[in-house]
Amino acid sequence: MADILTVIEDCRISPTPETVGERSLTLTFFDLLWLTFPPSHQLFMYELPHSKTHFIGSIIPNLKNSLSITLAHFFPFASNLIVFPNSRKPEIRHVEGDSVAFRVAECSLDFNDLVGNHPRACDKFHPLVPRLGRATKVSNHVTIPLFSVQVTLFPNSGISIGVTSHHTLCDATTIFDFLKAWTAIARHGTDELFLASESLPFYDRVIKYPDSLDEIFMNAPGIESLHADCYQPTHLASNTNKVQAAFVFTRSHISRMKMWLLDQTPRVDFPTKTTLLASNKGFLTALQLHGKAISETMKNKAGLIKDAEKWIERRHVPVSTTGVAGSPKIKVYDIDFGWGKPAKYEFVSTDYNGSISVNQCKDSPEDLEIGLCLPAKQMDAFIEWKKFCCCLYVVVIAIVVAGSVVGVSVVGGGVIGVVDVGVGVGVGSGGGGVVVGVGVGVGVGGGGGAAAALITTIQRLTWNEQFT
Repeated sequence: MADILTVIEDCRISPTPETVGERSLTLTFFDLLWLTFPPSHQLFMYELPHSKTHFIGSIIPNLKNSLSITLAHFFPFASNLIVFPNSRKPEIRHVEGDSVAFRVAECSLDFNDLVGNHPRACDKFHPLVPRLGRATKVSNHVTIPLFSVQVTLFPNSGISIGVTSHHTLCDATTIFDFLKAWTAIARHGTDELFLASESLPFYDRVIKYPDSLDEIFMNAPGIESLHADCYQPTHLASNTNKVQAAFVFTRSHISRMKMWLLDQTPRVDFPTKTTLLASNKGFLTALQLHGKAISETMKNKAGLIKDAEKWIERRHVPVSTTGVAGSPKIKVYDIDFGWGKPAKYEFVSTDYNGSISVNQCKDSPEDLEIGLCLPAKQMDAFIEWKKFCCCLYVVVIAIVVAGSVVGVSVVGGGVIGVVDVGVGVGVGSGGGGVVVGVGVGVGVGGGGGAAAALITTIQRLTWNEQFT
């Protein structure tokens, strides 16, 4: 679909001169988890019926200038990931002159179609988010770009801002903080208001953990691929048969489900290990186990790090997995560059692996917007009324119990009806998770584990029998 996009300009944006200099951040084992993950692609679309002349002459200069000022405060976004061929830990490194790839383009697609919630071809969004840039190999290390931006004009309809980030650079909260700073500077022309907000990023490494964890994660499967001569960051495949759709849940829907859950939970007894968990009783038992595991983990002095040595092992257990990205607590529709809130937000990365996104809804902060990317036939099955009601019922219960869903959770799940024991690990924002059985992953760090495991059961419930 490259013919629908015309590149107007490719340039690079550096931090304001002489504001950063040479700086580096060594990765911790929390960061090392994400070394081999695909990049994160996010897209913000704004209704803005301006001409190409206004776009190039007014909007683009302001975005460039404000981005340069923002990068002075968030230097890792203008830096590179440095990966060494030995046991030395990778680092995020900035040297004077480092910059962010910035593309300006024009698109001929129907803007109004793209900002809908109905199923739309996933590869329509691919040209609207930038690549990270090419990795380069030098004498003693590999240099990998960490961040890139693309601004695309839909003449007399709107514009989109696509951002792509390496997973070691930031989690959902960090990218949101960066975007909030950029938008504030773009609206006001300076960083005075941002500085007055006292929300500057904090780069010190304050979490203490055993040194052995670094060694374990540096030897994780796949790390060696970063040193291959042919290595390049992953990008979205073209010509897929997948479609992207969004489903909105109102506060009243969620409240009714909470009431049902509270009404039913006291009736459930814990089963023995050999008991098959069936129907609603099995689901509610899974929720009780979920809550018990969270409580035990939070009371443990070692916290999330207690079982960290096993995270890699659990990540590679051969079970069905589903990723959950985003958080209802992160207000993605508050990303306002001065043109009002976005008409649509898309987490385009869901096209990599069938994960889902969960965010606050555009029209009400109390509602939820759930994004799915599926093959067209599977999406049709999902939308079918009876299955649709059942599946979304489970999704919302998962989110209600989990609290928030941040980052990506990799979890094994079972089948509702006869629930299999799932094995996996949920990795949330600045934390991890444990697995509680019956397909329930507890995402203590971001709340994503439970939702991911339950959504895995959704996928099996809706289409496995028809399409596998």
